[in-house]
Amino acid sequence: MSVSHPHHNPLNPTPPNEPPPIKNMSRRNFRRRKSSRQSLDSDINRVQSRPTSSALSRYSVLPDINGERPFTPYNLSSEPDANSLHIALKLLNGERIQRRFNRNDKLLELLKFASNYSNEDFCNYELFNPHNRSILRDMELSLHDVDLADKTTLFIQIPD
Repeated sequence: MSVSHPHHNPLNPTPPNEPPPIKNMSRRNFRRRKSSRQSLDSDINRVQSRPTSSALSRYSVLPDINGERPFTPYNLSSEPDANSLHIALKLLNGERIQRRFNRNDKLLELLKFASNYSNEDFCNYELFNPHNRSILRDMELSLHDVDLADKTTLFIQIPD
């Protein structure tokens, strides 16, 4: 049984700090490789030592191209267990999301939940109920006030 060198195993790649083994390389090629590696190392050190701007950090949120502020998630109440309605929402992109809501929650809570899920603010949008073909515009009404049944699907739509 022969043991192969670890550098020749495709599943065991060469460690980043260790150069690959040199076989049958002339002195001239060896010098070229060594000098190009040194210049590459000096380029890397030069890039890493560049001063960074204090306004932009790799950990801060970048400003939007359009000048808009990034979306800030809403605080939602916890998902209830009893006396709740299972509501599904269809987003503008066709994606379906669902959650349980308290019967006394306002319609605005549904839009806040969709906003938190998609990182897009839906609070000025409308809800369409396909069951009775109604458009829900008053977001201060509770789920009980608009007579929503359990396991209802509502569609989020742009207001006219």
